[in-house]
Amino acid sequence: MMIIHTGDLHLGCSLSRESPLARFYIDVLKELVEKAIREKAVVLISGDFFDHYDVSYSLMIEVARYLRQLRDNNIEVVVVPGNHDNARSGRGVLDLFNEAGLIKLTRYEEIGGHLLLYPLRINDYDFYGVPGFRNQAESKYIKENRVKFVKKNNENNVIILAHVSVEFAGFRPRDYNRQYGMIDVVENELWRIMPSGIKYVALGHIHIPIPQERKFKSNIAYPGAPIGMNIEDLRETALLERKGVRRRFLMVDLEGDLPLVEAVELESSPKIMYEKASYISIDELRKHISSIVKDGADYHGFIFEAKVEGLKDEQVNELRSFIQEIQRSYNKLVYLRLPEVSGVENVFAGYDIHQVDTGSLSIEEIEEKILNEYAGKLGLRIPIEKIKEILRLLYEEKGERGRYYYKELYEKIKSILQESYKGAENT
Repeated sequence: MMIIHTGDLHLGCSLSRESPLARFYIDVLKELVEKAIREKAVVLISGDFFDHYDVSYSLMIEVARYLRQLRDNNIEVVVVPGNHDNARSGRGVLDLFNEAGLIKLTRYEEIGGHLLLYPLRINDYDFYGVPGFRNQAESKYIKENRVKFVKKNNENNVIILAHVSVEFAGFRPRDYNRQYGMIDVVENELWRIMPSGIKYVALGHIHIPIPQERKFKSNIAYPGAPIGMNIEDLRETALLERKGVRRRFLMVDLEGDLPLVEAVELESSPKIMYEKASYISIDELRKHISSIVKDGADYHGFIFEAKVEGLKDEQVNELRSFIQEIQRSYNKLVYLRLPEVSGVENVFAGYDIHQVDTGSLSIEEIEEKILNEYAGKLGLRIPIEKIKEILRLLYEEKGERGRYYYKELYEKIKSILQESYKGAENT
């Protein structure tokens, strides 16, 4: 059996709605659908098909048209919810597509402190899905050995879709980008929970392809995001290109003892240029950007990280307007990051200057930066660590505590606030 393995399409993210790159997201889906029909391959989407579980009606209809093409050609589409599109407490677009028969959504339950996974039977294979959760609870379930695969068949052919950060076969995500070292990563614990008869593990959640060879034999892999969801993903696209690695999905031939995996490089993924340099003046920077964008006909997006000598505060707004104007003129995505400018708005994007960009910051650094700024603006006297503690409480699992959950939550937050303000009064 042949399968196509992809994930992290993030349809509906801000880049897919409000930027000159919007068309590429649907173009990628179209390319994938056409390949699946030609190859008669089962399609696996390993989480974050959408950027949110509640998407616009127009996007839902557009995606449904392509899924219907697959259904009409008897192509199965198996999807595991990712941390972005998982409607954990309700119903979302994936549930709608599942009930309409356009996809087969892997099923799970959280019962008695355990994550129960149920199989889908397709072509003599059992498909299970390890979902992603907003607070990375999937990693906790795995590490604490609280994942149970509910067996309904005795066959050995098992395929697992897993939206989880994992190290495998000597590959460590943090070696490719330091931001992946800032999130909870599963190591050998994943294999400890696996049932017997594993044929292939279709990973998602990490946005870079691992391994990065064009053809290899393996029973586990990350295809990477076809485009990505933010500026850091676009920067990674440019850096991967320098190494001769293009955005892809994976064709997996399950015949033989070990699956043969081949990268299918996406023709419809945008080409991105990334530059990091210093400039002696704002005029030199403006001339350079104008020249690069004008001459870069083969590129769809440009990311500039620039250090400008003697940059003045009043010149920052000039650059902001300049970036918007040059993008309008060429209809190309343009980003400018000025590391020496303080504040969360040190990145200017032509399509939405109000959108906060994270650059290459880690999740913890982004959180620290935003909390510090807004705590100051609001005049909060609560220490940042206490604010983080409250946020962690709000993200805790409700589990089976029912109404007691809210009572306990109230008491814990009240205690933190009392302790914080008591400390502030004594300083």
